[in-house]
Amino acid sequence: MIRPERMTTALDIQARTETPDGMGGVSITWATVATVRAEMWTVKGEERAASASIQASITHRARIWAYPGLTTAHRMKLGTRSFDIQFVNNKEERGVEYVVDMLEIVGREAQ
Repeated sequence: MIRPERMTTALDIQARTETPDGMGGVSITWATVATVRAEMWTVKGEERAASASIQASITHRARIWAYPGLTTAHRMKLGTRSFDIQFVNNKEERGVEYVVDMLEIVGREAQ
């Protein structure tokens, strides 16, 4: 359940753009398409271990108001920190609240 008083974090939703670089490759950039209020938390060690055994690892979760079209092709940005979206859970299938599983990106890919 969304509790507005806990939505204290502003997360940027970013979409990936690929532009040909003229040499057969592509240049990848990320553009902010929306900024949403979120309740964000780190995932506990036992949850992280369980997630790693099933699918992709996760380091953080965020609860946001539904953002239609949000997929794992997007990423989240918090200041200088970047997060790959691993799973978008449409809570109770009502299109009101999403719980987003994320993996923090470190190094070059984070830019």
